[in-house]
Amino acid sequence: MKKWTLLVLGVLLITFAFKPSKEQPSKWLTYYDFNSTKFKNPTQEFGPMARWWWPGNDVNATELQREINLFADNTFAGVEIQTLKLGMPITAENRDKILSWDTPQYYENVKAVMEEARKRGLIIDMTNGSGWPAGSSILQGDDGFRNLKFNTVTVEGGKPLTVALPKVPSKIGNSLLQAVVASKIVGGKENLSLKTTPLDIHSSIILTNKVVGDSVKCLLPDGYWKIIAYWSLPSGETPMSSEPKQGYVVDHFNSEKVLKLYNHLFGERTGLKPYFGNPMRAIFNDSYEFKADRHYSHDFIDWFKKHRGYVQRLIWQQICKKVTTMFLL
Repeated sequence: MKKWTLLVLGVLLITFAFKPSKEQPSKWLTYYDFNSTKFKNPTQEFGPMARWWWPGNDVNATELQREINLFADNTFAGVEIQTLKLGMPITAENRDKILSWDTPQYYENVKAVMEEARKRGLIIDMTNGSGWPAGSSILQGDDGFRNLKFNTVTVEGGKPLTVALPKVPSKIGNSLLQAVVASKIVGGKENLSLKTTPLDIHSSIILTNKVVGDSVKCLLPDGYWKIIAYWSLPSGETPMSSEPKQGYVVDHFNSEKVLKLYNHLFGERTGLKPYFGNPMRAIFNDSYEFKADRHYSHDFIDWFKKHRGYVQRLIWQQICKKVTTMFLL
């Protein structure tokens, strides 16, 4: 009974410790007092939001303003604007208009919507681009997602070696060397008839600091070894954007690249700044349909050690160990 009493007490303490209160509101959610008299006919701020798909920029200000008023008249709280060309019947007559997203005329249409929405008290959210995933023709290959790829070469140890780095070339950006590792082949010489070569993980040696130019210079113990070079290179994924020229999907793991895209889509040249906060509430990411083989971010390991690293984890493990011991007394 002593164990169970302590366990229940611990759960209750945790429950009350994390229970939100009016004095300490949630960081993300607004606190509302429930008023049953308003439940039947709620105010507009509690209305539904609608996803508003535009056929690229094949729209006009008059019709957009009419539809904004329809949303307001039917107690919608706001809309999410997404422009796309996927599924659009593109003809010689409408092609130029559909593909004129991210042009001065497009932003004039958006501003007309903002003006009308402000009058009617509607919220406007916007996707971070056209189509999906987020990207633009202003982005170069090196602004997009990075892949982590590798190439190998087999060598015989027991003597000084100068080996050309096994490379992974890129057609749209820079291949950047990340690390070089050597691991001994299990069972002696490599069996080329096998699809997989077993390596002795305990034999692995980091050779990154042995790289000189395009070669690695080293002295490995006797036996046959795989030298593995790891490279970061652009994934090359393009968005389904309403643009004549397709750029690249922005690297969502790199804040500098994301800001480059956002400053282009929502910066001074667009004229949208006066609407930030009213009626434009947020920019949102429509889709995460990423196609990189192995997502890679250059500074991930350093960032993880700094913000979510092993020191914090060890402290948390010690806390959990003490709590567990207390419950098992």
